This record gives sequence, structure tokens and C-alpha cells, in this order.
Amino acid sequence: MAGLIPESIIEDVRRAADIVEVISEVVVLKPAGRNLVGLCPFHNEKTPSFTVSPEKQIFHCFGCGQGGNVFAFTMQHQGISFPEAVRALAERYHISIPDTARDGASANGADQRARLQAANALALEFYRKALAHPVQGQPARDYLSRRGLSAALIQAFQLGFAPPGWDHLARFLKGRRVPDAVAEKAGLIAPRQSGSGFYDRFRGRIIFPIIDLSGKVAGFGGRVLDDSLPKYLNSPETPLYNKRRCLYGLYQARDHCRAKKAVYIVEGYLDLLALHQYGIANAVATLGTALTAEQVALLKRFVGSGDIVLVFDGDAAGQKAAERTRPIFEQLHSRFQPGSYQRESGVNTRVLELPGGHDPDTFLREKGAEAFTALAAKAKGMVAFLIDAALRQHGDTIEGRALAVGELVGPLQAVSDPVTRSLYVKLLAERVGVDEAAIARRLSRGGTHRPAPVSGEPRAGVPERLPAIERQLTAMMIQYPEVLPDIDKRNLTSYFKNLQLKAVAEAVLIHYRESGTADGVIERLADPQLQRLAAALAIREEQWTVSGCRQLIAQFVRARSRPSREMLDAIAQAEQAADDGRWQQLLLERQKAARQGERTRRKLLNR
Repeated sequence: MAGLIPESIIEDVRRAADIVEVISEVVVLKPAGRNLVGLCPFHNEKTPSFTVSPEKQIFHCFGCGQGGNVFAFTMQHQGISFPEAVRALAERYHISIPDTARDGASANGADQRARLQAANALALEFYRKALAHPVQGQPARDYLSRRGLSAALIQAFQLGFAPPGWDHLARFLKGRRVPDAVAEKAGLIAPRQSGSGFYDRFRGRIIFPIIDLSGKVAGFGGRVLDDSLPKYLNSPETPLYNKRRCLYGLYQARDHCRAKKAVYIVEGYLDLLALHQYGIANAVATLGTALTAEQVALLKRFVGSGDIVLVFDGDAAGQKAAERTRPIFEQLHSRFQPGSYQRESGVNTRVLELPGGHDPDTFLREKGAEAFTALAAKAKGMVAFLIDAALRQHGDTIEGRALAVGELVGPLQAVSDPVTRSLYVKLLAERVGVDEAAIARRLSRGGTHRPAPVSGEPRAGVPERLPAIERQLTAMMIQYPEVLPDIDKRNLTSYFKNLQLKAVAEAVLIHYRESGTADGVIERLADPQLQRLAAALAIREEQWTVSGCRQLIAQFVRARSRPSREMLDAIAQAEQAADDGRWQQLLLERQKAARQGERTRRKLLNR
């Protein structure tokens, strides 16, 4: 993104943005010495471990390990990218990002997005005013009242109304000087099939604005007030709106999902609003598609290793959910495999089938929120659901069971972890009454599914145990930049053994050479885990002195020039075992290492 937002602008934003001011809108902070502490917004805790340093303009949670600067907090809390975080903070602190700083194609793209966002914002204004109109909006308000939606919920989700008529919005936008081409590109109007001019895409419908994670309108959904068809209508694909990447209600639900470490996924706007109306605020809705890999990745930002619960209607349409669930299962297990991403924060996906005839809205009206959460607590795992659905569809006959096994071959082949797959095979074998080996042979005939690694996935967590002296040296470099010229001259970081600490330390040096300071080094680290590591090292309270820094450097030099503990132990073991050949070989290796260590020591000291 460096080609789009210059480093100078990023630096201006970083200096202008007060991390305490930004975080205080989310976390109640209390003084604790030179720092501020509060309850972490990224995991549940009763004792504050979330620490903010006003002096260093960084945060770190000693409970979950999250940390970084104001950009990292904005990214993590809002679930947005680094460039989006920079732009959000720039807008907040009235710092302009000039178009002249962008490449031609990028500038055109950014300009187009800005024009589309402005058109959507005006359309939302029009729809909301139409809903509030004492005469024009009365039918829509009556409908929402019958659905049990409160005024507070309507306000929170910014619902609106597209009045009947062909071109009310088109004329409104023209009056606000929005070009027809922009309104059409935003999916708000469409060209007439005969003659010239445009007509409104949404007419006579309740309007549900789809808000992205930056708080801007990406698109709209609309529902008729009766049972005419099509019942629902969504915005077409636009540069702002992609139904595979958007989730209705995530903007409003994100903090609740993070707090509960769980999310309910329903299939309709009104089902989603019903859950929120009944206090179940960790809920989102898909937009006319099955759950996609992109949506799962988005939700992972907020639920972590928690639960994703798919909620399906208990009617004939809901029974078809199995057909949509199988590819979801394969996507989840392709992206979140045990041994990689799942080892740290795997996704636990379950399926909640409501009783026959119910959707979330009708179930909540009849049974209430407690009954819903009680039923959700018993939601089946995905494999158990798929097995039940397949047997239900094909019948509990020999032929039906064979067809069910055939349907489940694909999902089970998607599971690359052998232990997990073996447990699933055992469960399926028990349900259909065949030998596990028969199902295993059936899977092997189709070959083993080995999904390609997904770029951009988080790596393993920051190791709990880091080399003490390298950790201290890196912390010193961040906290006491006066020592950096000496570190740089001696090229000490080239002798680091821990790759993570080496990456952070070298980033500090590169930033120092370019700017003459260690401030702002965190955003130079592209890896979020390295950002968290740097923040953890920076926020610790340590009193550095010139003499203390020199002693630490000398200790590091000595450590790199002495034989390793492993070699000394190996020599002692060979001597005790009377293994003369091994003992002599190790002594020669120690002598060679000692000579190399002495050369290293002299090199480091003479620089």
C-alpha cells in the first residue's frame, strides 16, 4: 500500500492520532503508574491486563498477547486492513490524503469509491426520510411494528423505505448533483428498457442498508411489504459491494461477537433483526449466498477460536441446508486445518436446525430468547448434521445409506488431519452400520484431498519462551534508541538466533537509519505477530542507563563467543560413557568453535 499512502502521510497520522483517545472510546482506562489499564476488548477477562502507554503510544494485553500502535488497534477492533485504518484515522484527525500521491489507476479507483460512497450515503438519507414521513412512510412503519421491531432497533440499523413510484430516488439524486452514471454504478438506479432515463432499483420496499466495517454504506437490501415476488432484492455487485465478502449486521454485531466468542449466522434480514431485538446481538446474516470462505475469514477476526453457528429454518427450505452446508464444511477444513491455523485458533462450526415450521423470527416470538440459546447449546457439529441430513434425505435403507456415504466422501476427504478424519469416519460407520475400513477404502479411492495453503493466514503464536538476552537487547533497542548507533556499528543483530527477535531488531535498525528514531517502527512490521511482539517489548517498564546498555552488549558478545551448553553436555556424556572417539571429535569441534567465538568477540569489540 506504500504506493497509495506515502510514508510521510502515515507518519503525520501516527503523530496526530492519540492512542488513549482512540482506545478510551472502547475501553474504560484507569491510571496505573505511567500507564493506563483496562479490560481487554479482544478477550473476556475479569482482571485488567490490557495496558496502554500514553508516552509510547502503544498498547499490549498481557492476557491474550494482542498489541501494537494506534493503527494495530484500529485494524484489530474494526476488522479492517492497514490502509483502511490509516484512512479512518486520517479522516478522524482531519488529515487529507491527496490524490496526487496516488498512481493513476489507484487514484481513479479511490475517486470512484468515494463517489459511490457519497451516492450511497445520499440514498440512505432519502430512504430514512421516506420511512419517517408521516404519510408516505406509514405503511412501512406499520409493517415493521407488526414484525415487532422497536424504534431503537430501527434507528440502530438505519432502516429506511423506498416509496412506490418509478424515479423518486433518481430525481432526488439528480437534485443533489449525483451523475446518473455514478448512481447506476452504485446499483441505485437502472436504465429504462425502452426510451431514455432511469428508474429506481428499489421501489415499495423496506430498505436494509449494508454497512461495511468502516461504517460506510456498501449496498442495500429491500423487502416488499406483502408476499409479492421477488420478496427480497439486493444491490448488484459494485466496487463497494460483494455479497461473498459482506455480512449484514456485522458492523453492529462485531463487539458482541468478540465478547461472546461466538456468532449466529442466519439467512434473512428480518431474522437477523429478530435476534438483535431479543438481545442476541452476536448475530449476522448472509446475503443470498451460502457462507463463503471470505465471510468465514472475516468472522474469524471477531470470534477467534470460538463458535460459528449456522441457523437454518425448520421447514422444507431449511432441509435443503445440507446441500449448502457440504461445500461450507469443505471450505472450513480446507482453510483451517489442524496442524496449521486450526492449531492456534481453529473454527468450531455447528448447525442449529430450528423445529419444523419455525424460522428465527417465529421461534423467538413463540419461545423467547432463553429457549433459543438453550437449543443453540445443543447444536450439532457439522459432520453429525451432514450425516443426519444425508440419511434423512435418502432414507434408512441399504441403498439410502450407501447414497449417504457417497455424499459424505467429499467433505471427509477435505479433512487432511488423520486423527480428525478417523473420528469422523468412525462416527459415520456407526450411523450407517458398516465397518470403518470399508468407508476408509471408499475415501482412499477418491484420493486424498490436500488443500493448497492459503496466503495471508496468521502464523503460530509468539513463542512464550524467547532467548532472554536477545529479548532484552531488542527491548533496549526499542526503548532506548540512544544505543542504536553502537548496535548498528557492531552489526549485533546478525548474531541473533531467534528469527522473530532478529526481524524486529533489524526493522528497528532500518527505521533508525531512515528516520533517526525508533518511533513508528511497529507499523513497519508487516507481520501482525511481530507487531505484537514489538509492542510487548516496548511497553514493559525498564530503566535503561548508558552503563547498563554497555553491560548488556558485553554480555551478548560473551554469550556469542562461548561454547554452547549443548556441546559441553555432549562432551561430558561422551566422557562418562568412555566413548573416546566421540569425546575426541567433540573436543576438536569445541576448539574450532572457541576459535570462531574468539574471532566473533574481537570483531564485535573492535567495531
